[in-house]
Amino acid sequence: MAFGIEIYGPNGNTLLSMSSRVPRFVQQGTFNLNINGTVNTSVTGMANNDSWDVFAVAANAGSFFNVVLNTNLFTTRHQGGVNTAITYWVTRS
Repeated sequence: MAFGIEIYGPNGNTLLSMSSRVPRFVQQGTFNLNINGTVNTSVTGMANNDSWDVFAVAANAGSFFNVVLNTNLFTTRHQGGVNTAITYWVTRS
């Protein structure tokens, strides 16, 4: 017999079970991203697969950037707008 917790919604649908992939917090930080700049941020054990996520927010509206996952790091590239501070959170499920 298996032990654990399962959580069900009011309609009987399973919301959380032993087979659910639940994200875990890994790392958080802030860095400056300049116009046409690139910043590499180290994250121990990171891989470019669907178990890793990076959530990033620019401090200044009108700043555009993209985030690319790599082995043991993610790269943030400025895509337009103004210099900005980027705050990020890394999770793994």
